[in-house]
Amino acid sequence: MSDRPIARVAVEVEPYHLDRLFDYGVGDTDPPVGARVEVVFAGRVRKGVVVERVATTDVPEGRLRDLKRVLGDHVWITEAEVGVARWVAERWGGTLADVLRHSLPGRTVDVERRAAKAGWFPTAERVAAPPAPPLSVLEERPQPAAATRRSSRRASAAPASVRPPPFASCGSTKRPPVLALR
Repeated sequence: MSDRPIARVAVEVEPYHLDRLFDYGVGDTDPPVGARVEVVFAGRVRKGVVVERVATTDVPEGRLRDLKRVLGDHVWITEAEVGVARWVAERWGGTLADVLRHSLPGRTVDVERRAAKAGWFPTAERVAAPPAPPLSVLEERPQPAAATRRSSRRASAAPASVRPPPFASCGSTKRPPVLALR
């Protein structure tokens, strides 16, 4: 067991059976939840996202590695959004790391620097979306006029025995031959 600060990271690895969080020592970096990081995983440098910060871990001290580095100074995803990403991964059978990787934009250092200098960048404070309307409002919503007109045309359409054959407009009442591809 280790008592130093721990970051639980969703590491971008391919096998589905590795869809879990991996513990890494924070060391000098001290990344917040939602920061992108690089870690050493199975001898290779991989990218990941810090999903949780915990005080202790079950990983023995000798096996616990530190984060290699933090990629940028910005928080890319909040804890609530991590919950949504977990739901998406469970619902559509993906891994949490893949959902996070595809939901976040690719990292471009120059763009991050210019955006931070201009004062635009995602911050921890986000504007909340307005609450969803009650279900009763959605159920009572009137149909658009176009849908009403369409359904009234269908109701007044001529019966099948009176309608012209479907290929009458091309001068033939026979169905065109179907070409067999071999």
